[in-house]
Amino acid sequence: MASQIKQIETYIRRLYPDFESTTPPKWSRKTQWCPALFLRSKITKRYLAIAIELSGRLPTSVFRDVVVPLKQKQPGLVVVVCVTEKGLADFPETETECRDMGVGLKSLQPHLGLATIVKTDIDPQQLRTIDHETGYFPKAILDQAEGLSRLMFCDTLNHFIKNIRRIQKSDESKIKKRTLELVYSTIESLIAQHPSFTGATKEFMKLAHFEQLFDLVNPGSSEHVIHAFRVFLAGCPIVNKFYNVFDQAHRRYSDRCHTTRIEYAWLLTSIFHDIGRVKEGARQYATAILRDELNDEDMTINIAGSPNRWKKPGYRNALKLLGSLAAFMGDKDTGNWDGGAFADEAGDKLEIEWIRIYDEYKWHGVIGSIDFLRTVCENAKAANERQSRPFVLAHAVPAALAIMLHDWRVHADGKKWNLVPLSTKRFPLASLLHYVDTWDDYKRKGDKACIAIKQYKINNKQAHVLVEWAEETLLKNEQIKYNAFTNILRDQTFRMTIEARMASPNE
Repeated sequence: MASQIKQIETYIRRLYPDFESTTPPKWSRKTQWCPALFLRSKITKRYLAIAIELSGRLPTSVFRDVVVPLKQKQPGLVVVVCVTEKGLADFPETETECRDMGVGLKSLQPHLGLATIVKTDIDPQQLRTIDHETGYFPKAILDQAEGLSRLMFCDTLNHFIKNIRRIQKSDESKIKKRTLELVYSTIESLIAQHPSFTGATKEFMKLAHFEQLFDLVNPGSSEHVIHAFRVFLAGCPIVNKFYNVFDQAHRRYSDRCHTTRIEYAWLLTSIFHDIGRVKEGARQYATAILRDELNDEDMTINIAGSPNRWKKPGYRNALKLLGSLAAFMGDKDTGNWDGGAFADEAGDKLEIEWIRIYDEYKWHGVIGSIDFLRTVCENAKAANERQSRPFVLAHAVPAALAIMLHDWRVHADGKKWNLVPLSTKRFPLASLLHYVDTWDDYKRKGDKACIAIKQYKINNKQAHVLVEWAEETLLKNEQIKYNAFTNILRDQTFRMTIEARMASPNE
């Protein structure tokens, strides 16, 4: 706790260099509120009060009865609440409360910085105009994904690109509906191209239903459906260019399958990588609905998993396979994965960790990977257990493990599991998902883009993307994620780079 407070204090001073420590003014000492830091600007003479609430839960009554009236009496006072990332995940309602009370909110990203969740008027407000593309698939991505030659579903991709270009030139009011229809039909076509797997569409449709519910509870929330397909499409030209790298690595854990196709593993990885969002956000959505229904703004719901889940065959199989492959990936020795044929002590320890994380509904990558693989195992058994086993081992298990590791927030845990940093040589599938998911924020906060994909280039040595942002605060928040990415890959047989900057003033 002390180290986190020290980190927050250090980052605050970096964010606001013109503010320096000061003794609390007399008018603040008369209140019942004692912030962790009191700073004063050397330039404007305004006061900045920093409240540190590591748990993430805001003392609402104190802020409503003391802080808000104090801000009204002292118009120059700026109040910022700092929480941990876990605290904000546990109490997401804190963001709404801060907005309603005119209080800033920042989230501690350990050893990386403070992400601005709710801005104040002393936060950077620089805005730029960026090129506005209609639709949800930037030209730079479509250009790279068109005309590929090595993937088994190249014709389907070309058909999608031709149709999406036409849709994005149509009436803007109809673009989203038509885009979703095309995305769903294309996914069904792609999944059907591998005869061993036909059942996971239902999990994706749960995500689609969740998006509609999420929009009702929290308008303007991040969009995951089109994003998932955009990640898939953006990754295809990299798989196509470096096919041998992916295929060679993949053979180490799929040599029992005679119909292995790395691009199919990429399809499953990218399309289903966010399905854990449904459960990760369950408490937030349930709390919001009941608060509104019961008119009780102080209500908080705690949701936890049941131990009965882990007695079910589908979940047991998923954990066993994931634990076995993760233990293999974490071991630097050469050889091939045994497909989980033998008990693995390292894998057993990982299973215990993942059960804990799942039952807390903590990381959507862990939740989604287990749910995805459980569904595949159950579908494989229902279809034809013996015939489907090679497919599950060669495609679904590595896809599920890549899904588990795609969110940069899980990387502190990933280091303990010996899976992070990600080895591009041993596990290019996970590296690719992490790369594209890191920079794809295009229109995820609504129909209006705050970023532009200015360049997306792939050559014989690397993939490189140039992202431009319209708002400085948003860029600074995402820079934390970009910086984390630069430290997450090792053994790079080809490079994947991200360049992010503010849009040019003259655009």
